[in-house]
Amino acid sequence: MSALTTLPFRGPPKRAEQPQSLEPLLSKKQVAAILGCHERSVERLVSAGRLPVVHVGAKCRIEPRDVRNFIEASKTTASVAAET
Repeated sequence: MSALTTLPFRGPPKRAEQPQSLEPLLSKKQVAAILGCHERSVERLVSAGRLPVVHVGAKCRIEPRDVRNFIEASKTTASVAAET
């Protein structure tokens, strides 16, 4: 009999959880089209820190999730809009 003991097989090692789906990053021009504004307005939102960017080389790209979050955060109710 061998001195080595065998351990039960537990399957492959666990990997870090992967994102469900990876959406393509958007350019400022694409975000402007989605928001219905000028590209310069998107640049102002980025400069103000209201819209995060991902730097890919010399280019700035924006995650679709961040655009959705910005839209949700910008929504107002009728009573709040009437007060302004």
